[in-house]
Amino acid sequence: MDDTAQLKLSENEYDFGIFHPAMRRLFDGCDFYNFGFWTDAAGRPVATLREAAARMVERHVEADSHPDGVARVLDVGCGLGACSRAFAEFYPAARVTGLNYSARQVAFAREAHGGGRVDFVQGDACALDFPDDHFDRVHSIEAAMHFRPRRTFLREALRVLAPGGQMVLTDILADAPMTIMPADNVLPTIAAYTELLAETGFTRIELTSIRDQTVTPFARVLAANAMQASARSIEATFKDYLLVSAHKPG
Repeated sequence: MDDTAQLKLSENEYDFGIFHPAMRRLFDGCDFYNFGFWTDAAGRPVATLREAAARMVERHVEADSHPDGVARVLDVGCGLGACSRAFAEFYPAARVTGLNYSARQVAFAREAHGGGRVDFVQGDACALDFPDDHFDRVHSIEAAMHFRPRRTFLREALRVLAPGGQMVLTDILADAPMTIMPADNVLPTIAAYTELLAETGFTRIELTSIRDQTVTPFARVLAANAMQASARSIEATFKDYLLVSAHKPG
C-alpha cells in the first residue's frame, strides 16, 4: 500500500470514530473531542465530559507564558473546530488557523466554527504549508501521538514558530505501539520526550503529568457508558498523559 492510500485509510478510520453516533452521544453532541481536563481553574471537579473537554483548551492557554499580544495561532489536529474557536476567544487579538488532514472534518469545522478570526485548512502536520517564523503559538490537543512521525511534526512546529514563540501540546506516552500510535511515536518516559524536544531545538521545556486529571476520569466515563473494554485498554496502555510547553529560541 502506498503512502497516499495509507493516509486515506487512516482518515476514514478517524472520521468513523469522531462522527460515530455513539461518540456524538458520549460528548453530548459538542464538537470538542478529547479526554477532558477534569478539574477547573480552582481545582474543583468538573461534572461532565462536555465541560471537561472544553476545559482542556483553557488548560492549554493557562500554560501560555505570555498570552497577551499573540497575533497568530496554529491549532494542529483541530478535529471538528470547536477548540480553534475557543482559542480565538482566549486570544482576542489573534488570527487562529485550525489544521486537519481530514477533508470531512475540515468541511464540518468551516461550517460550524469558521469565520471571523478563525479559518480552517486541510493539511499534513508533518509538512506544514506555512512560511518560516509565521506563528506566535502552536497548539495541538491530544493529537501529536497520531502524527507520522511525531518528531517530524515537532521540527515543523519549530520551523513555523516565530523566534521566542511557544508550542503547547497535550500528548500521550506509551511503551508499545497501538492503533492510534505508530511505532515511531513510542516514548515511554518523560525523560525521553524531553530529550526529543531538546534534540529538535526547543528550549524552556516543561512537561507536566496530568494523567490523573485526564485518563483516569475519562476511563470512568467510558465504563459508565457501556464501553468497559475501551476503559480498561486506555488505563492499561496509556502510561502517561502530558502537558508540554516548549519555546523556539529567540
